[in-house]
Amino acid sequence: MSESSSSLPPERRSALADKGQRLYAKDCGADGSGLCAEGFAAHMVRLGHFEVVHEYLIFLEIELARLAVTDPDRGSKTADLIHRIRRKLIDATV
Repeated sequence: MSESSSSLPPERRSALADKGQRLYAKDCGADGSGLCAEGFAAHMVRLGHFEVVHEYLIFLEIELARLAVTDPDRGSKTADLIHRIRRKLIDATV
């Protein structure tokens, strides 16, 4: 049985947030599609750490807003990533 997000200590949630941000920065995938970041989010969903995923989506949305100005191509890929992660979260909670 997995620990729910609400029972994760703040230090653990912070470490997971840092890990997710590092994986996003790697821009994994042949086309920079964010496969590492998506895999991280999918794993957090499987573990039932939904709040970690929600916080990760907030981080990605902030990145998306920044990229709209600085790098629209990566912004488009980030928007797709956000959509895929949201779909995983919805599928897991339905």
